[in-house]
Amino acid sequence: MEARVCVSVDTECDKEAAWNVRHPLSCSNVRHGIERVLRQTVDAWGVKYTFLLSGEVASDGEAVEAVCGVDGCEIGAHLHGEFVEPDADPQCCRTSRPQCSYSAHLEREKLATLTREIEKATGVRPRSFRAGRFGYSVHTFGFLHELGYVVDSSITPFWRQQFGPEVVRDHWGVGCEPFFIVGADGSGRGVVEIPVTIGIPGLLWMPRRLMEIGRKNRTMRRLLKKFVRGDARVLWLRPVRSSVKDMIGLMEAVLEWWKGPEPVTLNMMFHSNELMPGMSPYCQTEEDVEQFGRDLGSVFEWCLANGVKFGTLSDAAQALNSGALRKVRPQELCQTSR
Repeated sequence: MEARVCVSVDTECDKEAAWNVRHPLSCSNVRHGIERVLRQTVDAWGVKYTFLLSGEVASDGEAVEAVCGVDGCEIGAHLHGEFVEPDADPQCCRTSRPQCSYSAHLEREKLATLTREIEKATGVRPRSFRAGRFGYSVHTFGFLHELGYVVDSSITPFWRQQFGPEVVRDHWGVGCEPFFIVGADGSGRGVVEIPVTIGIPGLLWMPRRLMEIGRKNRTMRRLLKKFVRGDARVLWLRPVRSSVKDMIGLMEAVLEWWKGPEPVTLNMMFHSNELMPGMSPYCQTEEDVEQFGRDLGSVFEWCLANGVKFGTLSDAAQALNSGALRKVRPQELCQTSR
């Protein structure tokens, strides 16, 4: 069975350990992470990164030069609306406001501005996207289609987030397999979704229909959890958040129980900030950064040894037959479980 892994990097400005934005605004982590860790993985294993640029990074010439200098990479977009007009707030303390909190008009304008700024800075129109804080709206995917995007990566299977008292994104039971998100009006004007690879290995064998019921009904969810075969933890394909052993175990489980069309598509994610000490809750020392690099190398070595190829998000989307993917309306993803 053909398989590929994407490595998607939310590429952002310098922050503190608690994700507070550093002022004056700077993006030194981008060049540091590429030169210290990522470039050697390209040279050693042929990894193809997708750098999802936040607006402030697109305005930083050195950061843009660094990402564009990585062989085989893709430049995509990542919306933190605080750094994108209209109504930008570049002096913000945190990038805490999700795009689902904006009006549809304001979200569309910010996405259009971000797209133009990235194309102007890099000479490449972005085709891949991830919402800041994974906070997409019901309108996001139709807007992405209008702006020329082909793939999104904002869905986090088995993960629940709450944005304020009423807005919840509960993705429990959403599979790791790609699907096609249609427009909010039900039209085909949408994008391919390649979710971040997150899962409960011991539940990946479960038929999709039962998992979809469990996603919408918490009573059913509790019942399904009684049928876990093995590991019952929610694991991410994400360094530091998961150990090398857990990341490989998750990939093995996904490959064993894959329910989607071929090729199998895995999606690792992390932030550029994590590759510089003290700029995220994760790597606090140079040794932590070195360990991060070793963990990446161990996972990439496993991928090559097991025939898993590297590709960008848009590469992966193009390799899929979008017409054969299951169709999902964004309203379904925005539902809250009962």
